[in-house]
Amino acid sequence: MKVLIASLHLTHAGGVANYVGLLLRNIQGHDMEQFVQGLPPRYHRSFILPFVYAVQCFQFSARLNAFKPDLVHLNPSLTWASLIRDTVLLLIARRKGYRVLFFIRGWRWPLYERVKKTRPLRSLLRRALSSADMVLVLSQDFRDALVVDLGVDATRIAVSSTMVESRKYGVEGRSFIAPFRVLFCSQLHREKGPAELLEAIPGILHKHPDTQFVFVGGGSLVDTLRMRAKSTGIGRSVLFAGRQLGDAKIEWYRKAHVFVLPSYTEGFPTVVLEAMAAGLPLVVTPVGALRHVLEHGRNGYILDRVPPQPGEISEKITSLLDSSETMQEMSECNMQEARDRYDVEVVAAQIARLYDELCSSGAAR
Repeated sequence: MKVLIASLHLTHAGGVANYVGLLLRNIQGHDMEQFVQGLPPRYHRSFILPFVYAVQCFQFSARLNAFKPDLVHLNPSLTWASLIRDTVLLLIARRKGYRVLFFIRGWRWPLYERVKKTRPLRSLLRRALSSADMVLVLSQDFRDALVVDLGVDATRIAVSSTMVESRKYGVEGRSFIAPFRVLFCSQLHREKGPAELLEAIPGILHKHPDTQFVFVGGGSLVDTLRMRAKSTGIGRSVLFAGRQLGDAKIEWYRKAHVFVLPSYTEGFPTVVLEAMAAGLPLVVTPVGALRHVLEHGRNGYILDRVPPQPGEISEKITSLLDSSETMQEMSECNMQEARDRYDVEVVAAQIARLYDELCSSGAAR
């Protein structure tokens, strides 16, 4: 079977590129090719963006004619640029008679609400999703929204997950002995909650003064957060490690004891699966798939409020650091779940079976 999978370049930071890279390396028995699309974020407000996307649409059409895939696998994020671009690509592929799997990566409720209330966009999205052979989403909430709000046939929508190479992150015999290290690993943007975590740190240091807090990732708030840490007197306890890739990033997971991601909105973030594979107890908000797949008190602690409250973040992290036994139990649970449910071999095999089902279901509609 020939599958053309579209995404950003594999060197791009983020879960979509990581997911596609894992699929390309681990799907067995299929001829997989990537169609590279999109531009770096710094160009997203540039006047050249529409022209680049127009060119890429022509390139995509030409690639379809040359490769003649059995299935096209699109991976849009729920952003304006990605949603419009991939919807157009979907319609191009369907007009040419190709089967299409449309995997919506991530979810932003404010954007979705705007799309839902804007008639032309709502109509375009409904038409696109209704024409796809299968739509994948990362949470039951997202599936329900598409069925109820847009009228998409529920039989065309399935819930899937992201994945992790768990063997790379696992730490055998991990110990939870002070001094502790708390890890945040994501883009340092407002909606990821790094400012709330930073504000929570003084309360944690009051009881666990030797704790170190590591922020891994780049983003618009790096300089602001660094200056705030210094001005509030916690600079010595906070490290901004910048963007880390490959083994360097994995090493931060291995050296940490607790993982925190107090996001305002998520789909199913890969960093949470990486933290689970590394055996880290979690402190996260109940957003996206996380509130369905994680159990409070078993995988870690799920915060009550979105946006997150610094006081509650401080309380939950302190509660973990107070009990090495609790952290150890959560660690073992998370490593086991990462291996059994989210390992790349497990999820890639599920996607391969879905490919087979879609391509054995008769002619493309």
